[in-house]
Amino acid sequence: MVNDHFHLIEKWLQNQSLDPLTSLLDITEFRIDLYESEQEYFIEVLLPSSTENIFLLVEDKTLHIQINTNLNNILEEKNRSILFPIDICNKVLKTDYPRSILEISISKNKYLPTHQNSWQIKC
Repeated sequence: MVNDHFHLIEKWLQNQSLDPLTSLLDITEFRIDLYESEQEYFIEVLLPSSTENIFLLVEDKTLHIQINTNLNNILEEKNRSILFPIDICNKVLKTDYPRSILEISISKNKYLPTHQNSWQIKC
């Protein structure tokens, strides 16, 4: 069972890194790097310096990331979605925003005490 779960995660990470659409979105939207430990998933989002707002939304196995930028008074919205191999709803999600990198960690086995599926981060 644990071995099956490990192979599922490995296949998911490989698919994410080899998917040509992922590489294209890294260029046209914003770059995302994925990592994992035994307890958590880690997502690093490289944000443009013009980022004003960040919105996170969790739906079942998907994390949606939306950023709003304002460069020379030109407003733009960019979006990325990450499909995980397991349901991430109600899992503990933490964020940190040092410099221009948004760091997101999602617990694999810790649940939120109350239902929350969206977050807004002001820049």
